[in-house]
Amino acid sequence: MRGFLHMLFAIIAGVAAGWISAVSMIENYGFEAAPGQAQWKERRNASDHPAAPYAFGYFINQGKVPPPLTSRHFVRTTDEDGNQIRNNCLYEVSGPMPAARRWSMAVTGSDGIAATLGAGEAVYEADGRLRVFLSAQPVPGNRLTLPPSGTPLISLTIHDPQDTTKPLTLPGIKMVRC
Repeated sequence: MRGFLHMLFAIIAGVAAGWISAVSMIENYGFEAAPGQAQWKERRNASDHPAAPYAFGYFINQGKVPPPLTSRHFVRTTDEDGNQIRNNCLYEVSGPMPAARRWSMAVTGSDGIAATLGAGEAVYEADGRLRVFLSAQPVPGNRLTLPPSGTPLISLTIHDPQDTTKPLTLPGIKMVRC
């Protein structure tokens, strides 16, 4: 009987350790700083990258369909000064978007509800640059609503970028007021 209990404990401990390590790998492995833009972290989901299974697990755990292998997915929770994005402030996301078939941007809160904006519904500046405001309150122009609580996560997915040999130039996020 004692041997059976030891074996049962070993099995339970092994399953728990495996589950904990898998969850940890899914949440943390495969994020790399975007070249030249350390605030943006890229979730590597290319099939030839060792983190691909964990990237797919990350999206599935979030209740999302993983982006196609030809897409690049970036996330961040800080502004250009490295400060945490806060729900009660106004931020401006601006800059050129990489040449791509299309792009989509989202803000997700702790409750999982996201505000989204895509290339087809955004209004661009006269020079072709993008300007999107992140705010809990209405503002004129492109806006993504910040969640009422939790740390906002800004995600940007670039679908089929035209030049895959060079690092992508991503827009910046600066605080306008708080």
